[in-house]
Amino acid sequence: MKEIVDKILQEEEETRKKIKAVEQENSQMLERVKKQAQDDTEAAIRQTRLSIQQTQEESEAAFLSEKETLLTEARQKTAALRQAREKDIDRIADEVFSRIIEIKDR
Repeated sequence: MKEIVDKILQEEEETRKKIKAVEQENSQMLERVKKQAQDDTEAAIRQTRLSIQQTQEESEAAFLSEKETLLTEARQKTAALRQAREKDIDRIADEVFSRIIEIKDR
């Protein structure tokens, strides 16, 4: 009878050890999963930040390009207007000079 009780107690102790080992294994596995999830989250955050930065840089480059295009167009229009005015000034000066000569010749 004592042998049976000892055997049962021994099996119970072995079962407790197995349960404890499984609990430790589960705890370690849970820690690994948490660590992996944290690493994945941090990687996703880094990737998102890089993507945002890249998008901002692309947007800024597009804005600067559009700005440069508009400035170039404005400079070209201004130059064209200046040339047209210079031609008008020359034409008007010729007309005024011609009138002055006409008046002087009279």
